[in-house]
Amino acid sequence: MFEALNEACKEILKDKKRALIALTGLHGSGKSTLGKELRRKGFGDFKPHQIAVIDDGVMSVNLFFIRPRVKIKSDQRDELRPFFKFIMPFVKVVIYASAYPLSRISKCDILCILSIDEEARISGIYKRNSSKDPSSIQKQIDKKELDLAGLEYKFKLEFKSPIKRNI
Repeated sequence: MFEALNEACKEILKDKKRALIALTGLHGSGKSTLGKELRRKGFGDFKPHQIAVIDDGVMSVNLFFIRPRVKIKSDQRDELRPFFKFIMPFVKVVIYASAYPLSRISKCDILCILSIDEEARISGIYKRNSSKDPSSIQKQIDKKELDLAGLEYKFKLEFKSPIKRNI
């Protein structure tokens, strides 16, 4: 599953110092969980300390024995610029996990679309949002399509979520 992602990152890094991955999918598809796993374990040629994950306005990096978090909320398309001053030079991969990537970026190097079976997706939404307003939860469940029109990217990869949920 991650072989194609590894190869795409290596290709991007021939011309740039850092690859930006937009990890997207419907609510409950496992974006946050996958982002955390990639940051924790790494993938392919990329070690955990070479990966930063920005998830819902919070960036996490793995600096060997500490894992700092930087929180920067924005309601405009800022291309994630506020985060880049906190990213160390040895970070080669930045993963931006969002159901609405166009809310902050207009382009990325690699677009990864994550999908999961509908029953597991709904279970994940309920699990994560148990304290939220029921109408907000229903809105997330009802959303069935991603809006990616206008997002520029070099590579597009589609993954079935590796997340297993107890339903």
